Amino acid sequence: MLGDSSNGYFSKMDIYTGRKDKTEHGLGASVVKQLTEDFHNSWRYVFFDNFFTSKYLLLDLLQVGIYGCGTARSNRKGFPEQLKKPKLKQRYELPNNNNNNNNNNNNNNKLKQSIVIKNNI
Repeated sequence: MLGDSSNGYFSKMDIYTGRKDKTEHGLGASVVKQLTEDFHNSWRYVFFDNFFTSKYLLLDLLQVGIYGCGTARSNRKGFPEQLKKPKLKQRYELPNNNNNNNNNNNNNNKLKQSIVIKNNI
C-alpha cells in the first residue's frame, strides 16, 4: 500500500494473489519498486517494515532518486557482520534477590563470571 502522509489517503495498492515470476531481490523489493515507480527522481522518503527492507532495495531506490528507510532483519542476506549482535559464549544467571536462605546460599556458592563483548566496528 502506498499512502500519502500529508492527508492519510492511499494512492496505490498491490494485493498478494500468489507467487509471480522470480524476482531479482525478492518479493518485498519488487513490491516497493512497483509501488514507487511514479516517484523516480523526486527524492521522496519511503518507509517500510522489515519484510521489505534489504540492502539491495535501498541501493536500488537511491539510484532512482528515492530515499528509503525501514527496520532490518539481522539474518537477512547482505546484512553487515559488524552490525550483528555478538553471540555470548557462556550463559550467565544473575543472583536472585529473594529472601529464601537456600537461594541465597546457592547464589553465593556460584562462580561469578564477567561478560565481555568485543566489537570490531
